[in-house]
Amino acid sequence: MQTHELDELDIKLLKALQNDSTMTNQSLSQKLHSSPATCLRRISRLKSLGFIKKEVMLLNPNMFPESVKAIVEITLEKQTAEAISNIEKVLIKEQAVKQCYRVAANSDIVIVIDVPMMSDYHDFVQRVLSSHYHVRNIRALFITHQSKFDTAIPIK
Repeated sequence: MQTHELDELDIKLLKALQNDSTMTNQSLSQKLHSSPATCLRRISRLKSLGFIKKEVMLLNPNMFPESVKAIVEITLEKQTAEAISNIEKVLIKEQAVKQCYRVAANSDIVIVIDVPMMSDYHDFVQRVLSSHYHVRNIRALFITHQSKFDTAIPIK
């Protein structure tokens, strides 16, 4: 959890970098009306404090062969901290799992997976979920169309 205060320039920097992390320091400083040295120091500080986790390039999924994407709801037999933690440890090691969340209400865990083919989904379910003795129910929602995808975190 955040323990450091962000000032107006920090917030502007983070918003700009979330939108385009390839901006040069010079372009960023011009956009934010700050000196290049100040922007560089601030970015370095934000990285060291953990506000900036890593920089990545988002690839266009339409340029690659289609894959099977699913939102999978997992309900466990026991909702103990140990049971949830154990299955999370298994799930986060799986390349197919792109996101993993603990949730409240009907399910215990929700994962987003992406695999090349339906047979890979079946193998994943059999190898990872069905073999886990605390999994009571698995419900998959297969994604047929993506209308929006955004990675930006709302910053006040």
